[in-house]
Amino acid sequence: MSTEIQKAFAIRGGATGGDPDQFYVERDADNRIFELLDEGKHCYLFAPKQSGKSSLAFHLQRRFREQGTCCVYIDLSVAFTIDDERVKKQIASDVCQQFVEELESIFSELDECRADKTDVQWLEEDGADPAGLLVRVVTEQLVTPGEKRYLLFLDESDTIDALPPKGREALASALAELMATTGGESYPITFCLLGSLPPASLEQWNPSLTAPLLECERIDDFTREQINVFLPAIKPAFSKCAPDDVLDICFEQAEGHPYLTQLLLHQATAIGDKSRTRLSQSLQDFVKDELLSKPHFTLDNTEQRILFPEFRDGLPLYKTLLDDDLPEDKKDLRQIALYLSGLAAFRDPGERLQLCLRNPIFSGYFSKKWLENTDKKINPPPCPNTHKVAPEIVELVESVFCKMPDGTPGPYKLVENTGRELFKDQFYEFRLMDPNTRRPFTLQLFKGLDRTGGDLWRRVARTLVRVSGYRHETLPEIEDGGARKIGDGVDGKPEEFAYVVIRAGGTTLAESSHVIEALQNDKRRALVQFARLAEALVKLHENRLVHRNLHPRAIDVLEKFDAEDAPEDWILRLTRFEMSDLVDDLLWDLYENNKSPPSRQKLSVEEARQLYAGETEDLVYLAPERLALLFESEGEEMLEGLYSDVFSLGMVVYRWFVSDLPKDRVDAVFAEEDYDRSAHKDLVGFMIDEIKKAPSRKVPEKLKTLLEKMLDFDSPRTRPTAFQIVSEIAASLDDIEKDWDEGGAEKRFMVAYMVDPMRDYFQHRGWIHGDRNVAEEDLIELLRNDLSASVLTYSRRGSAPFEKPPQGKT
Repeated sequence: MSTEIQKAFAIRGGATGGDPDQFYVERDADNRIFELLDEGKHCYLFAPKQSGKSSLAFHLQRRFREQGTCCVYIDLSVAFTIDDERVKKQIASDVCQQFVEELESIFSELDECRADKTDVQWLEEDGADPAGLLVRVVTEQLVTPGEKRYLLFLDESDTIDALPPKGREALASALAELMATTGGESYPITFCLLGSLPPASLEQWNPSLTAPLLECERIDDFTREQINVFLPAIKPAFSKCAPDDVLDICFEQAEGHPYLTQLLLHQATAIGDKSRTRLSQSLQDFVKDELLSKPHFTLDNTEQRILFPEFRDGLPLYKTLLDDDLPEDKKDLRQIALYLSGLAAFRDPGERLQLCLRNPIFSGYFSKKWLENTDKKINPPPCPNTHKVAPEIVELVESVFCKMPDGTPGPYKLVENTGRELFKDQFYEFRLMDPNTRRPFTLQLFKGLDRTGGDLWRRVARTLVRVSGYRHETLPEIEDGGARKIGDGVDGKPEEFAYVVIRAGGTTLAESSHVIEALQNDKRRALVQFARLAEALVKLHENRLVHRNLHPRAIDVLEKFDAEDAPEDWILRLTRFEMSDLVDDLLWDLYENNKSPPSRQKLSVEEARQLYAGETEDLVYLAPERLALLFESEGEEMLEGLYSDVFSLGMVVYRWFVSDLPKDRVDAVFAEEDYDRSAHKDLVGFMIDEIKKAPSRKVPEKLKTLLEKMLDFDSPRTRPTAFQIVSEIAASLDDIEKDWDEGGAEKRFMVAYMVDPMRDYFQHRGWIHGDRNVAEEDLIELLRNDLSASVLTYSRRGSAPFEKPPQGKT
């Protein structure tokens, strides 16, 4: 591919820019917006990210400058974002920063600013009004001296939300006041805002920022006809495939998505001249390998945006859209939200405008399964086995932890309007969140401190203090704790309660399918997390603490907030320490004492779920000796202890390295609402068979051996200790890496081509053997199953350079 063609398709963002030497795709919106701005009407151009808003702004500026209009371009994303890299074109960001700093200075001096009014009350003297201030800081540095009128493009206007409330209100008021000036008599500015927020969001900044003051225009994806502008650039690169066919192939997958269209055209020219069929297959492979199978910012950004409050309303509509296209409804805010998230697009199929799936790439990634998982993130299921908390307890939590004495918001916010009663009338748990940082916390609350609640508090607190003291990232950290008095209790005496606040994750591993998928796709990352959880067990076991409740719902997914340069955006952390050995016996005794008559009888499945605050499927992660103790079944219940945690850890990580637990076998363990030890043994036996069958490039031999030992069903003491697990992973790391890199010594294949006469000769000499037809069938299976990630190479010296001779031979 020539340098000129490579330059033409250098990826520059949402769409091609305004450089005269660069190709630009002109859309229907271009002329429409140009006419509005030329008439002096203020505009808000909205579109999803990477849709070419900035490119359109550059192109409009060039057209206006050609007719003598002064244009000013300001990218607000740099102004309101901490970024050490300063781009030359972003000198305007200094203007924005100056404006914001002067606003803050004015705010600090204005006591007259009334919080109960929609608009800020400004002093008229000294240029203190925001409109005058904005005009002054812009004209002083950017506008050509003597200009009587100019166009001001405010790109990435979404980031106005990043301003403090007063600054945001002031800037929005300035924009509204400037736009409201008739004919530009006082302020000769025409505004063009560009962003990816729904137009309704601008009204929240200032009610005046709407029609007729501001014209809102949508920017749609490219049409097939519009991308014909690229034909001159790709013609020199293709002869086996017609240039029109190249555009068709790219359009079939990107359907006019500005960035993806560029990306696929760039990749097509990099692949080179091929037939249509081969080029189409190569691009499909590129999409599968580089976009769908690996993290890519285009898909990641869209996934993050749909979780924003501004776009969540469109998510239920996406479920309908997966089944059928929808007629456009300009009054339906959900359609605009879904469009701006990037998941959908407005297209004209010939009869009327419709809301459609964005393109095959997006619909392949954002599937019904993805939708189901995303819905769980946005609307997480209630805490497992939630036992309804009395309203007065919820009210207590809200009044103490969520409100200040003067009624203003407190340091925490309840994530749900209820909590979980871990033990009746004495032990509760709630999910909290810092409303400013959105950092999640877990609150454990204890009542009846003069009775058994006090014993629970002391034991749980002692456990958590000891665990938190290690400051290990996979063990809980205590944020706050203590005892307090509330109101009037029985007989008019103040009643005390105790509490502990723990830094927690927003969801558990069981609720985070995206995390499990990431671990399954990145084995090295999975191995690191495996080792860290084992290290956490080492810390516990060194102090004779046994977790006793280890399963995916007892592992929090904790987002990283404080790390400045963290390669991971989350870590895993052990939770659910209520059943640790410092607390377990007391909980059991409390449970038994609440029975009538008290008796050490076996539990029902529902009772075990209540005691363990889990789901039925979570119980299969417990070691058989632990379940034997709970359900009075056969087993070595006296050996229940440190080795039980090891078994549970093996059950958890099996899913990362091998496969999901078979649902039918999991259900069979508690099929009759009772523990079936033989079904549990069958499940674990099946898992061990799957470990053995897994190719070493997927599960290295050293890791196989370790997992098999951890899952020993009948002999708990033959399992390795947590310390031995950590040591084994460290000692075997090179061998594990080698298997991952090479696919295992026993799986190294050499596939060579030879002409038919040579096959007869080699077979005659006894160098090769076997039926020729069978060998061809075996080769097909070999290529499909074992060499799917192989690379085709050519060697002048045949296979010699790739074969390592045995020791002692040359």
